[in-house]
Amino acid sequence: QKRASMVFPWLVNFFDRSSDCTYIPNGVSLRHIDQAAKTVGRDMAGLPKPIVGYYGVITKDRLDIDLLAFLARENPNKSFVLLGWVWPNLKPIIEQKLKPFKNVHFLGRKKYQEVLAYLKGFDVAIMPHLQNEFNRFTDPLKIYEYLATGKPVVSTPANNLQSFGKLIYCASTPTEFNNNLREALAETSSTLATDRRALAKANAWPERVTIMLKQLDNALLKNNVRA
Repeated sequence: QKRASMVFPWLVNFFDRSSDCTYIPNGVSLRHIDQAAKTVGRDMAGLPKPIVGYYGVITKDRLDIDLLAFLARENPNKSFVLLGWVWPNLKPIIEQKLKPFKNVHFLGRKKYQEVLAYLKGFDVAIMPHLQNEFNRFTDPLKIYEYLATGKPVVSTPANNLQSFGKLIYCASTPTEFNNNLREALAETSSTLATDRRALAKANAWPERVTIMLKQLDNALLKNNVRA
């Protein structure tokens, strides 16, 4: 059985031997964000603004459908757009709880570069995930991509979000989420957008790789190994 001398997990607390592990969060490719088109598909372009958007694989253990229903009911004049493949076991729940709301739009699966173009068309990006054990330890890539556009972001609690401070609106209850959503849509400060992009740059892949290489160099020196 082979054993690794060093592990770079992306899940917090996944390994017990923390001394041999360096936690590496997800990283964003700013080049992909910058090169994404500024135009979106007709399926979103004709929707009433503001656009409150989300993308990702839509699964039963991830997306909080009850929270989405609450937001849609409280904000009938806002368009809630969701991009991504919907798991079959979730479709009956969506049909039951979200069909009554004409301002909720599931636009289906899109290619990666298309998704980033749609993202640029969001007024606010959201991450309404269930507050369960699975989501507590995840590090969604979409958060970094949201930040890279400078868009306001409203999310339920997740790993590492507290370190982003006031650059992300974090809400534990539906009412708090709704209040944060309205506050995010009322933003007028360009400084916040600039700071979000700077935060995304600090969490880009070049910075992640630099940390990994430094840890590897330290390990080689510790074991008297020359590269």
